[in-house]
Amino acid sequence: MSDIVSFQNDIRARLLSKKTLLGVTILTVDDHDILNEVQRAISRLGTAAIIGTPKGSNDSPDSPGIQQTLNLMVVVMENVPLNRGRSIAATVTNESERLALADTVQLGQIVEQTDIGEGRFRIAYEGNVSKEIDLSVDASVNFLRDALNGMDSIGEQGDVTVMGSLAEGYTVTWNENGPRAMLQLIKGGDFLPGTVIRVVQSQAGSIGGEEDLPEIQQILIRRWYWLVAGTGANPTNWGLFMVASEILQLVMRSLHRFAPALNQAVVSRRFDYGPREDVVDIQAQFTIRMFLDATPVE
Repeated sequence: MSDIVSFQNDIRARLLSKKTLLGVTILTVDDHDILNEVQRAISRLGTAAIIGTPKGSNDSPDSPGIQQTLNLMVVVMENVPLNRGRSIAATVTNESERLALADTVQLGQIVEQTDIGEGRFRIAYEGNVSKEIDLSVDASVNFLRDALNGMDSIGEQGDVTVMGSLAEGYTVTWNENGPRAMLQLIKGGDFLPGTVIRVVQSQAGSIGGEEDLPEIQQILIRRWYWLVAGTGANPTNWGLFMVASEILQLVMRSLHRFAPALNQAVVSRRFDYGPREDVVDIQAQFTIRMFLDATPVE
């Protein structure tokens, strides 16, 4: 049964058991050499979650049983330049192909996987926002084309043509030559952890120069895995790429209503951004109600 002393370890074990958090260093402030451990995690791996020491009070001193209310902080930290600046080593269609890259990917590099089947997003362009695109319902190029051309800001520029597929990437070509602003993707729900949606420019549009060209941009939706340790031959060698806010959500979802023992329950209360300038840090706050038994102390 958890007690005040061991509760930190219960929280740590809970987070370490989550496959989606593989690659996020989980530390407690009671760890030996904690400051250096945090520094190593942030500077080498890019992300960490630090579990604070529980602090509590007895809110019902007249109760026959001692009711201890504990407050606990978990700080999620991300070294943005390192974590978001990882290079992409390869693009594969599934896990088997990723594991087959053993010994060819360097630690920290990303392999992107194209087997995406669900997720919702919208596209913004010059003040307009498209209708929602639900990949589990219709991921066709025709649906995406209609969503784009349904925006006035696209229609006023002569509409676009869309080629490709979800797995290949959607290639968006403006029907009229000339430079264009970049499409902006608004990520919604239902994406699996580690899914990254982005737009890259394949060809800059031009007019009135040496050659008139249409603007071509590509919408890519991938699940990013980065090599955490080992050669890459084992699934446990890979972590999902996540930024601090995504890690925070997984931490809060993992711990909310977590009950390590009878008459104990963890509740996610709030989160706040910290003051650090060199890294993104977000402090999640949890409250735990614990009941200590009334066994006489001899």
